[in-house]
Amino acid sequence: MGELTSFLPKLLGAGILSAIAWLLATLAKTIITRVLGSFNLEEKLGEGNEQISVSQTIGNAIYWFIFLLFLPSILSTLQLEGTLVPVQGLLDQILAIIPNVLGASIIAAVGWVVAKIVQGVVSSLLATTPINQVGAKFGLSTEATGNSLSNIVGNVVKVLILIPVAITALDALQIQAISQPATEMLNQVLTLLPKLLAATLVLGLAYAGGQYLSDMISNVLSRVC
Repeated sequence: MGELTSFLPKLLGAGILSAIAWLLATLAKTIITRVLGSFNLEEKLGEGNEQISVSQTIGNAIYWFIFLLFLPSILSTLQLEGTLVPVQGLLDQILAIIPNVLGASIIAAVGWVVAKIVQGVVSSLLATTPINQVGAKFGLSTEATGNSLSNIVGNVVKVLILIPVAITALDALQIQAISQPATEMLNQVLTLLPKLLAATLVLGLAYAGGQYLSDMISNVLSRVC
């Protein structure tokens, strides 16, 4: 009975800390979700699945992170030292990596914005040229949107920008188990791109040449007949 009585203040203290953690976590989640929701991130990022909400995901992550921050104090209040040590170690590792994650996130966000802007500029400039009419000969759309040649080139330019951005962001994480294989893969893709573009250009020229010869032969035969 004495042990139970002595444990009640600890349980009460842990309950108070849990309540404070819940209050702060709920408040932070609500504020962040509403603020991010006002920016219409789903529309700007082009999310096709309406069930996935970027603002809700970030809000939930902040919610549980605040609980994680309070967890060592709660366990310490309950004097659960055996559980406290690994939890504290995990929290220290998470806190140590947060600056890297923030840096990588900023790099990725800035790179994405720049890539989108450049994509729009390139697509718009090309749309003012006869390039979409050329693409129409290959079965592409003549409109400035959709599967037009100007839009395809714009997307290719965006990818070319995003690949080095992704490599830089992964390097900023400084997590070798993740960044090293991913960086090597992206470098291989970056090395392969010139060959792929050259092959695409050759195929395009071959197709255009074939179409030209086909039309010329058809005209000659129609005159003969």
